[in-house]
Amino acid sequence: MTTQDTLEDYHSTTRWLHAGLAIGVSLQLFSSLVMSHPDDSETAMGKILMTFHQLDGLFIAAIVLANLIWAIVRRGEESKRQIGVIFSSHHWRETGLVVKKLPAALMGKTAFVSAGNSLAMIIEMFGLLAMAGMAITGTGIWFLHDGVSRIVEDHVTPMMGLLLTIHSGLSNFLWLYVLGHVSMSLMHMRAGHRPFSRISPFKKQIKENV
Repeated sequence: MTTQDTLEDYHSTTRWLHAGLAIGVSLQLFSSLVMSHPDDSETAMGKILMTFHQLDGLFIAAIVLANLIWAIVRRGEESKRQIGVIFSSHHWRETGLVVKKLPAALMGKTAFVSAGNSLAMIIEMFGLLAMAGMAITGTGIWFLHDGVSRIVEDHVTPMMGLLLTIHSGLSNFLWLYVLGHVSMSLMHMRAGHRPFSRISPFKKQIKENV
């Protein structure tokens, strides 16, 4: 069942920040697939990959920080695209209702949920926090790694081991987040919504909203 999308386009700042995250996170996740342990950067290619991973991580950290600041700046606006949604009982109650309706919507029995629902906003903020967590743990790994002695299981310090575990766990979560995010966007498009058009930074915008 399709429904007409009456939501206005995202604010231009939101769209460019989203584009930066989409590119940065995608490159980071795919680069992690061809990387080994942090100290396996002894070869020329290993050093290039490690340097790229580190610099891209810093880029993502800057974009995440800008996103969080932007969410705070717009905290009083109607769009409610803000970090405070994860602490809002109203949004959690609405999320429960959305989750109950989601199976029927996915099967086409009812209209698909609105793109601006509370579930989407809460998941989005958890995604930003996960990216921030990856940036923090990645920075910690970078500073703790001496770049000389080969890191193997018997020589990893407890702090380094903890950071590597958290960093890896958040990476797995982000894979699920990105795949789920894209899948839901495709479902919205199938339902007659305009998720890609609304978030595209290259589309001329008439009125800025979210």
